[in-house]
Formats: sequence, structure tokens, C-alpha cells
Amino acid sequence: MAEKSREERNKEILVKSLDILRGKAGKELAEKTYTADYTDHSGAPERGPARVLAVAEQARRAFPDLDYDVEQVIAEGDYVAFRLTMHGTHEGPLPGSGLPGTGKRVKVRQLHMIRFEGDRIAEHWAVRDDLGMMQQLGVIPGPPNGGPGGPGGPGGPAAGGPPAGD
Repeated sequence: MAEKSREERNKEILVKSLDILRGKAGKELAEKTYTADYTDHSGAPERGPARVLAVAEQARRAFPDLDYDVEQVIAEGDYVAFRLTMHGTHEGPLPGSGLPGTGKRVKVRQLHMIRFEGDRIAEHWAVRDDLGMMQQLGVIPGPPNGGPGGPGGPGGPAAGGPPAGD
């Protein structure tokens, strides 16, 4: 049987690391999976596995039933990019905003880029649809009627765009 490529190993490590955020794994997996100086390029000062564990704790406090649907994973060399949808029920304070739980379910699309050093995750960049999440939570209104993507607006159902709900 052929040995797995570096890219295939990195993809498997990355997907397994999501168990930390899901609450199915903790410190042991974080220390095995992340470098001691792991950097999350969100601007947070914490480094290493402690950063991942802090993010997981905050996320699960806000969304106790947090889960992810991984939709695509692409690897090249030391980099892995992946696209996923985070979903959960907002029950606790939203990290960075202090917004108390709303009881609303959200689905948030995300894109992530990971850089590996050997078999460990060393760096992370993310783009999340935080605007869409805040609209789902009722904090920010969605597009108005006649606005882009809204009923009657450019790209909306009356303009030949996708029907509502697609």
C-alpha cells in the first residue's frame, strides 16, 4: 500500500483538529496538532495550543451545539485551504461582541487557510460571513426590499435572481 502524500496527511490532520472546536477533543490533541508558536492571524495575542483551546471554549460557550460541515479541502505543499459551514444555536455571549444569547440558530459560511510545519498546524487565516451571522441573529437588518439580493432588487427573485431560500 502506498504511503500517503504530505498533502493527504495534512488534510486529515486539519479535519481531525476540528474535533477540538466541536468539544470532542481537548488539550492532548491541541498539543499534538499545533506548534508551540501557532499563530491565529485574527490579531489575538495568544499563541500555540492555548489559543486554539481558548477559541474552542469561547465558541462552545456561545454555541453549545456547535458543529461544522466541511464542504471542500484543498492542499498544496505546506498549505491547506478549506471551506465549511458552521452551525449552532446562539445560547451564550458572542465572543468579541458581548451579545448575549438569542436562542437563534445560525449557519455561517467560512473559508480558512492553514500553514503546516511538519505534521503540525503553524498558522491560520480565516474569512467568515460575520455580517450574515449578525443578520441571522437579528442584530443587523438584512437587505431591504429593492436592495441587492432582496425582493425586487438586483439579483433578487423579481430580477431573475435565485428564488428566495436558494
